[in-house]
Amino acid sequence: MLTLSGERCQNEEHKDEKFHKVETFYGNFSRSFALPDAINAPAISAESKDGVLTIHVPKTKNEAKKPTTIKVQ
Repeated sequence: MLTLSGERCQNEEHKDEKFHKVETFYGNFSRSFALPDAINAPAISAESKDGVLTIHVPKTKNEAKKPTTIKVQ
C-alpha cells in the first residue's frame, strides 16, 4: 500500500477599486494506492518539480507468475 499525505495552505488576495476579497484554502489530505506484489519497495523514489509529484515504482527482476493454460477434455 502506498499512502501519500500532505497539507495544503494557500492564501489569495484580490484588490480592486470596488472590492477586496481574501480567500484561504487549507487542510490535510491523504490518498492510498494498492500496489502489486512484484515491486522493489526499497527502490521506490519520488521527485517534485513545478508542482508535479512523480513517483517511480520499479518492478522486481523476477517477473510475476504468468498465467498458465490448462486444457480440459
